[in-house]
Amino acid sequence: MTSYGRTLREWRAYLKKSKKELAKALGIHSSTYAKWEDHPQEIRVCEIPRLAAALGCEANEIIFFEENPSFKLGIDALNHLNNSEVGQP
Repeated sequence: MTSYGRTLREWRAYLKKSKKELAKALGIHSSTYAKWEDHPQEIRVCEIPRLAAALGCEANEIIFFEENPSFKLGIDALNHLNNSEVGQP
């Protein structure tokens, strides 16, 4: 995939999906997804693997901090979380 990542809005446009379609894929209300897209810094870390799966990407390919996209808050812990959910050490 890309080396720079995409914001949620960019991923949605890339996939040609509506907010409602992504919300349905995630099992959340469309207003919740819209809030996530407008304020991605408010997404709980435990939701990120599910969000990445719905987008068909890796968690580290999603930019959650649009003002400073190189800022990676706890990405090692998140990668560990992703691996543990798929049964990897």
